[in-house]
Amino acid sequence: MALGFVVFSFVVLSLAFGAAECSGDEDGGVYATCRVFIQTDDGSYLETFGFGNTVRKIIEDACYYEGFDIEYEALPGSPAGSPDRIKSINGLEATEPGTNWNIHQWMPLGTHDWGEMGFDRDSNSYIVENAAYCVHISGRTMVNNVNVYTKPDFKPVSEAYIYVRFSELTHDLPSDDIQMAFTAEDRINGFWMKGRGSTIAEALVDAAESYNFQLWLIYTIDGNGNDLQGWVDTFFGIGDVNLGTSNDWAYWSQYMYIDDVWSYNQWTMGYYDPGVYRFFALVYIESYGFSMYGDDGSTEGDTIDSLPDVWDEDYIASLVKRSEFNVTFKLDGAVHKTITVNYNHVLETGEIPRPEAPEGYYFSGWGDLTARITDDTVFEGRMLEFRPTVTYLDEDGSMLHRETVAYGAPAAYGGV
Repeated sequence: MALGFVVFSFVVLSLAFGAAECSGDEDGGVYATCRVFIQTDDGSYLETFGFGNTVRKIIEDACYYEGFDIEYEALPGSPAGSPDRIKSINGLEATEPGTNWNIHQWMPLGTHDWGEMGFDRDSNSYIVENAAYCVHISGRTMVNNVNVYTKPDFKPVSEAYIYVRFSELTHDLPSDDIQMAFTAEDRINGFWMKGRGSTIAEALVDAAESYNFQLWLIYTIDGNGNDLQGWVDTFFGIGDVNLGTSNDWAYWSQYMYIDDVWSYNQWTMGYYDPGVYRFFALVYIESYGFSMYGDDGSTEGDTIDSLPDVWDEDYIASLVKRSEFNVTFKLDGAVHKTITVNYNHVLETGEIPRPEAPEGYYFSGWGDLTARITDDTVFEGRMLEFRPTVTYLDEDGSMLHRETVAYGAPAAYGGV
């Protein structure tokens, strides 16, 4: 997106609900199965799942599934026995001064880090299918009269599927690189990649690296105060291009598949958990008279309508462009060496075998090794018998006879 002419409103939420404290916990959100990471007595985390429509129910279900007892305690001023906050899980208590059991959710929508959660209606409102929660012992400090708890020291990693499509026009495409890396079908119809990361931005970087694609993301505060966490600056050298007026641009436009429909990104990629939002689209479009919703004839709305249907994850997985290929070197018809390389790879000197020829033979070579690897590839080489040519000359330099002989064998010519 050409950031100079569009103003985004990024709402970064500050979540600080206390150490899993109770306030309106009965007001549940949507029912969801969520990932839950539970701290164990050796400091590591057990990953499991919990189901429910409140944070409490999700945590309790995860503990029940693992056979862990969960014990609560009342906050000061609450009736005895009130289940206000977690005292212990599987017998593990927070015994160090200034520590408590606490709950964090990975990237509640509108944030790009761990967010503190509790047993309350606000925390419940962030429940979404496959969200990640961490239940752990953390230290706390007081900031502006609010308890702030130490965040988990890890980030959950998930897979994401990424759809990429180029513009129909090619005024700004470096054609040599693009055409070497992609088939005409890929360029016109788009293609799917897969990557892993803690955010969609990280998953896109991982996918690009696995295919040897050139990608540059922006992480900065822009002139409008937007916290850009992973915004595409250039992909394969292609970035924002002004098409003549302040409202006419070519740019990478970014879409997320949310609630079974494609939507224009409300936040940059670093705000989306790939465990929750599995499908992302990156499309280079040309927009004349820009409008996010396409109501003035721009291509933004048309692009949303043209994005592929996501009706089954297994089907999308079957469409993912392969990122690794086998390169096989066959010597005299037999496999001499096989290596695995990433898509778009150019073979390096150390990857190319140099077979030693026995006496009386020489190696023919593997052929042209300069092309980028975009499919399983076989290079053929042979050991050829060295047969020297013997030429006989007269005293005046004219040729009398020429013959080819076996290596180490005498010439047969007897003279005149």
